[in-house]
Amino acid sequence: MAKTLFEEVRSEQNIFSAWRHVKRSALTSGNADIRGKASEFEHAHQRHLRRIISQLRMGKFSLIPSKAS
Repeated sequence: MAKTLFEEVRSEQNIFSAWRHVKRSALTSGNADIRGKASEFEHAHQRHLRRIISQLRMGKFSLIPSKAS
């Protein structure tokens, strides 16, 4: 059975790949706060990403409001 687009997007492979892109951008940011937050997330990224994947699969994931720059 073919996976839906949503199932593909929330796959572990895609979520981890997305994190690598976000991390690369964040760690080269001119904003020290963004670099720091990315570095903090990276220390436990596997746990964080698996929690996000689980929440997506259960329909319980929600984004926190972003801070204005």
